[in-house]
Amino acid sequence: MKIALLALVLSCVLPILNVKAVDGFIGLLGVNIPRSSSSWYYTGLHYNKTQDSKQWYYNSGAVDQLTGNTDQKISGRTWDGKSNSKWITLTKNTYVTWGDAAISSGLNFFRGKYGMDIKRNSSALAVASHSGSWYLNENKKPR
Repeated sequence: MKIALLALVLSCVLPILNVKAVDGFIGLLGVNIPRSSSSWYYTGLHYNKTQDSKQWYYNSGAVDQLTGNTDQKISGRTWDGKSNSKWITLTKNTYVTWGDAAISSGLNFFRGKYGMDIKRNSSALAVASHSGSWYLNENKKPR
């Protein structure tokens, strides 16, 4: 009974904690990445980029919920309400950016509202739990 009650409480509280925003920085904690590589987790188009600069992402890891494997390969892309960026591999424990091509197209670079998609690079039997940091404004990225 106690385990069922704890599971119920966690299922109500964890979605509230999934995404926390501070100007130009989004922390994702324990978001569920779908098991199919053709599906993805979407943050929603809610996050305001307040500076013209590159966007960065830091992948803290993704854990397969069935096997416990901590080396799940994932990719991410951003969306500005009109266009998606290209998918980039979100390498574990590394800062990655969408690069100079995104700057020349303006996608990811200019101020405005953005959303982010995160997916697995290959399908699996269970969802993966992922945590990471999305730096919409480059000055928020640790040096």
